[in-house]
Amino acid sequence: MQTAEQQRQILRMLEKSLARELDLEKKMIESTHVEEGLKLRLHQEVFCIEEEAMVAWERLFEADNIAEVLLGTSKELMGRVQMLQFHLNGSVQREGELRSQHHDYVEQLKAKDRALQKLENSSVERNEFFLSQESTLKSSLREVEDKLVIADSEAFTLREKVSSLEKQLEESESQLLKEKALRDENQELCSKFHEPGSTVEDLKSELSRCKSRAENAEAKCNSLEETNMELNKELSLLKSKGITSDRADSLERQLRESDIQLHHAVASVEASQEKQTMLYSTIKDMENLIKDLKLKVSKAENHAESAEDKCIILSESNSDLNEELSFLRGRMECLEASLHQAEETKKATAKDIGVRTEVIAGLVVQLALERERLQKQISSLRKEKKILVKHLQQTTNELGASMSHDGKGNSNDYMHSKLAFSTVTCEKDSKGAAEFLATSSEPEKMPKDVPLGEPGIGLADSTAKLETTRNIDIAQLRSKKLFLFILM
Repeated sequence: MQTAEQQRQILRMLEKSLARELDLEKKMIESTHVEEGLKLRLHQEVFCIEEEAMVAWERLFEADNIAEVLLGTSKELMGRVQMLQFHLNGSVQREGELRSQHHDYVEQLKAKDRALQKLENSSVERNEFFLSQESTLKSSLREVEDKLVIADSEAFTLREKVSSLEKQLEESESQLLKEKALRDENQELCSKFHEPGSTVEDLKSELSRCKSRAENAEAKCNSLEETNMELNKELSLLKSKGITSDRADSLERQLRESDIQLHHAVASVEASQEKQTMLYSTIKDMENLIKDLKLKVSKAENHAESAEDKCIILSESNSDLNEELSFLRGRMECLEASLHQAEETKKATAKDIGVRTEVIAGLVVQLALERERLQKQISSLRKEKKILVKHLQQTTNELGASMSHDGKGNSNDYMHSKLAFSTVTCEKDSKGAAEFLATSSEPEKMPKDVPLGEPGIGLADSTAKLETTRNIDIAQLRSKKLFLFILM
């Protein structure tokens, strides 16, 4: 009766442990679902970021082209302004010459008036002669005054044209200030435009490496399958011949190890295939990007040609405009100040980029350290598992030896000792399961505390702990089955 009750208790404990194992497997499935959801979110975020980067590159490229066009137009306008200044200097010289002529004529008139006053008393004929000369001189003076009025009107029209040109220059300078700031960014975009070719070559080299790894993994899988078949055949032969349990146990261990190696090889093959598909997709995306950039370059060239035509028309229409040197020098100083400001902003952005790269490098180092720590934990757990298996084998051998020596007389004591040992192991198993539940509840809470920039660390910890606890529970169930077999 006692043995039957004990067996029932043991069976209940086994059922409980199996139920716990099923719960653990459910939790593992849930964790894998959560992991897949997080991976999908990551892929979506990466896709959105890539689209935003593409839009920014397009804008920067267009801005660079516009900046170059505006720089060309500004240089042409500077040349035209110099020509206008030369014409203005010529008109000023002409005005000076006309004024000097007018002054000479006035002085001549004054001298002639004096001569007339002196010669009025001399004779009437001379007076008439002088009057006729005076009339001719007055007519010439009127003509000179008319010429001066015309010159003043021309100067007024020139000033109006100069004011309109100043307004146009102010507008072009404001556009230059904007476009020069964009030009510095577009230079970076041009450097990035040359990068896709090198990235495509790197991706192709990575593809070849992944293919070689996949082929090696497939060869390993085939060899492991062959070894599995051979081990299964040997096991069947040993069972048919009834050879010792030690040999069977060793063969079973070899089978398990080969199965584990098979699983690892299959996983590596699947990972390499996924990598290949990802690399193919990235290569196609990069080729499409290069084609789009070439189309944009052709559009920009057409736009530049149309802009050059417009500039030629503007140069022909604005050939008569003039402007002063002091105004242009002031504007040039403003342009230099704006360029200095743009260089300062460029330096600030470069510093910001350097800081961000340092932060990313630190995060990568932290991820590598976490990975090494997890690998060390897994190796230590495997070593503990091997030690426990060896200890179980030793205890089974000692129990078999004690059974052969004691015989029937000491069977009751042996049964009591076995029952005590089984109860102790069951208590240990229950404690281990409780600890596992506590640890499994902790990784479920961990992802909440993990920052958004490091979603992969919590998942890696949870998957590694689940794998190790699953291996420990399988070993405990096998030890329970061995003890039940001994009790029977």
